[in-house]
Amino acid sequence: MLGTAWLGKPTQGTEFFMNISISIQGVTPLLCNRFTDSAQISATAGHRTAMIGEQPSPHDQAEARLYVNEAHLPIIPQPNLFRCLIDAGKFFKSGKSKLTTQSTSLLPSCLAIAEIEIPIVHREPWSVDTRPVRIPSTGGRILCHRPCFQDWCLHFTCEVDGGLIVASLVRELVDSAGKRIGLGDFRPDRKGPFGRFVVTRWEASS
Repeated sequence: MLGTAWLGKPTQGTEFFMNISISIQGVTPLLCNRFTDSAQISATAGHRTAMIGEQPSPHDQAEARLYVNEAHLPIIPQPNLFRCLIDAGKFFKSGKSKLTTQSTSLLPSCLAIAEIEIPIVHREPWSVDTRPVRIPSTGGRILCHRPCFQDWCLHFTCEVDGGLIVASLVRELVDSAGKRIGLGDFRPDRKGPFGRFVVTRWEASS
């Protein structure tokens, strides 16, 4: 069922911006899959380009799929997390229109994530998840090795235009994103169980 959103109109001559410090914690493992140059070549060709004997180890293949910063620490890119929130907008309405449709969204006009790279905070080291995946161009199946974080959390800041969207709706969006959209590969939005999360910290400041 769609929720009912409230998008107000800013008062002329006034501005009301707030920052919301948010922490989310994974309730299911996070499966990462950075789209590498070799993956692009394979996807375009519709097959694996290297011979079996030339394949890197499963660990090396998985490591290549991590998003990392300059210090080589694992991160989630801002666009990935923001896309998660935008996709949650399809469950909410502003009047008769959804906040997010197949082609557009109202959310970028009133909501942003401050950090460009969000570190993945974790206690246990990531492990290699190996499972078959389908190649869309051929319909064939191959084994894919991806990094999996059994425990994970993210800390980030949402910049909100309070004249256009209320903080309570932002909270509903983040909660819905954690339950219905998820992060990473094989998440709920892709008919999988991975990447679900809950909010553990929510602090708003003007």
